[in-house]
Amino acid sequence: MRLLHTSDWHLGRTFHGVELIDAQREFVAHLVEVVRAEDVDAVLVSGDVYDRAIPSLEAVEILEQGLAELSRHARVIVSSGNHDSARRLGFAADLLESANVHLRTRLADITRPVVLDDGTTRVHVYAIPFLEPYTTASHLGIDEAGHARRTHEAVLAAAVQRIAEHRSQAGAGKAVLMSHAWFNGGEASESEIDISMGGIGKASTGLLQSFDYAALGHLHKPQAIEEHQRYSGSPLHYSFSEMGTAKQTFIVDLSGNNARVTPIDVPVFRELHELRDTMAALMESPEYAKYEASFLRIHLEDLPVPEQAANTLRRRFPYLVDLRVRWSDAGPGVTAEQLATLSPLEICNLFLESDRGARASDREQLQLEQAIASGRRGLVDSATPDNVACTHDEPEHQETGEEAR
Repeated sequence: MRLLHTSDWHLGRTFHGVELIDAQREFVAHLVEVVRAEDVDAVLVSGDVYDRAIPSLEAVEILEQGLAELSRHARVIVSSGNHDSARRLGFAADLLESANVHLRTRLADITRPVVLDDGTTRVHVYAIPFLEPYTTASHLGIDEAGHARRTHEAVLAAAVQRIAEHRSQAGAGKAVLMSHAWFNGGEASESEIDISMGGIGKASTGLLQSFDYAALGHLHKPQAIEEHQRYSGSPLHYSFSEMGTAKQTFIVDLSGNNARVTPIDVPVFRELHELRDTMAALMESPEYAKYEASFLRIHLEDLPVPEQAANTLRRRFPYLVDLRVRWSDAGPGVTAEQLATLSPLEICNLFLESDRGARASDREQLQLEQAIASGRRGLVDSATPDNVACTHDEPEHQETGEEAR
């Protein structure tokens, strides 16, 4: 029995505002080719198929075509994640069963396994959709008064207990669990939503021990908690914290006593790199030519920060998506009493000097004077992008720690 484990497609997601629809379409085409070439019996998609509860039309189209093509070669089992609308993703689930597509998005589905049988091996695949503790606890028999028990650990334990009872009654031998959750030992990146916040915690991997394989979703870096407990990760890089991480799917062979896992690398759509240098070096040095087609995070070393820095850099690096600049060390600030003695233009210059290490240029001085004059006349709303300095290119990020998510 040969399975292919994938998850966290996040169809419709962008990368720092750049559309990834073409990359996502290429991934699905790659997946279809792997399934065909490797003679896969079933594809397991462990949640976060879409990036939003109400996906874009392009995202829906990719999933529709992908399921149609995959189901010609294998059974396809899809569970919902915390980004998905379980109800929308599960639309027409009963109708799609006859088309080799099995959608598992409802709580009642956890004891409705997909049974795979290739003539030599019989496997029950149980899928647990993402379980939000506060909305699913009571439905799983967890006392509503037991507020502290509304955790990932509690709801997943209750779900696994129901599955264990079903396995016993059904006489299920080999069993695979699909689950979209954060289990202890998993390494996160910057691109997931932290579902452990709010005191609801992570779950113990002890819940997974009785299964021949656990096909996990939610964490975006491919990783093994144990050999038979794995996160396949997202097929694309969705944050710079994943830079240098090979994206993979897993082929899982269950014919023997133990699951045998083979990673399959996903083709890189566009590489991610991080550069740190001055404007002159970045624009002129031949050593940076190899990064011109990459998604880039650039730390600009110039002080003061050049005007329209991002626009200038994008002339050479069109996929610059994250520009970070140095803060000026301007020394102690001014008091409220000192500010009261300064003109609006002097205050603006003071801010620019403390922020970027340089006062306004002659052009910026003129723009600031025009903006201040318009404000005094009550005409701020009528200002146009051509005559207001703040609408010109500004640094997109400052070097102030982790990027806000």
